[in-house]
Amino acid sequence: MAKILNLIIQDRSDPKTPHEFVESFEIREDVQNPEKALREAIQEFVNSGTDQSRAALSYACGCFNWGDVFSNVPDELFIKHGLTPLKQNAVDVFVDHNEILVSNTSDDPMAEIKNIIKKYIQKGEKEITHWLAAENLVAENIADNIAIQNDKLKSLLILNEINEQIIMTLIESETDDNLVSIYEDIIDEIADITLS
Repeated sequence: MAKILNLIIQDRSDPKTPHEFVESFEIREDVQNPEKALREAIQEFVNSGTDQSRAALSYACGCFNWGDVFSNVPDELFIKHGLTPLKQNAVDVFVDHNEILVSNTSDDPMAEIKNIIKKYIQKGEKEITHWLAAENLVAENIADNIAIQNDKLKSLLILNEINEQIIMTLIESETDDNLVSIYEDIIDEIADITLS
């Protein structure tokens, strides 16, 4: 069976829109450390003194990075070091780990209520990621508050029963206005489920 090296390059030059791209290689059987082989191929190119390497280093102002690698290093060098670049049209599909793919909640109101709470938790996790990307103390504080909200919502998921009275009790003791608003939305959802 072929072994594949997936080099995942993370581009965080713009923190607001970080992205990743993948370069794949088939690993020759005798290669024990594919990352070392990859780096050796790059060093061989950089140190080769060829017109192509000098031009690439000049263009990169001496700061040769991963973007420069795949624009300049010939495939033959990777192959020499036991890594054959895989030229393929790949389709990336990103999914949410907690996405509900099959839901049998029509017969179980409690499962439906818990799925609603899970959606609020997922929304909170996305908001945490968003705020942490700002990399400042205010945003970190907001992210921490959302994490606390999520922890409180997660504690609901271990209950055998979640009803309007339980949520009302939580609202009465809660000081976080955002969480109170979420709890009120959950009460509305519970009312809709019990009416249907």
